[in-house]
Amino acid sequence: MLKRALQIFAALNALIALYNGGKFVVLGIEAVPLPKGLELQLAEPVRGLLDTWYRVLGWTWLTTGLMLAWITPKIETQTVWFRLIFVAFMCVGVGRLAAVIAHGFTAENTVLAIALEIAIPAACLVWHAIVVRQTRG
Repeated sequence: MLKRALQIFAALNALIALYNGGKFVVLGIEAVPLPKGLELQLAEPVRGLLDTWYRVLGWTWLTTGLMLAWITPKIETQTVWFRLIFVAFMCVGVGRLAAVIAHGFTAENTVLAIALEIAIPAACLVWHAIVVRQTRG
């Protein structure tokens, strides 16, 4: 039961990574969520640079989602890959924390968002360890 629940949770995370990664691959900087009525006005060299980095980030998320989708059917045998993927997810929270240190809290970077993006992947690592132990024992 725990294994199936972890597989479902992993599949949902794969879909989220694929969707968000795909959105940034296709739209680049245009996928940045902005408050209604606020337009992103940047000079072209800066806009092009940021667009490149958003698309690169999109490919990183897309690839991570594909890796997670690939390992999900045999999740109990993919310990190293599972750990790498969920540490990558945890790094999103670390990235938010770095942004807060550099620029302060914002509507996007809240204590709750940071805590969840670090705690949920950490909990998944523990959950996966339990599943692996159950399937081996």
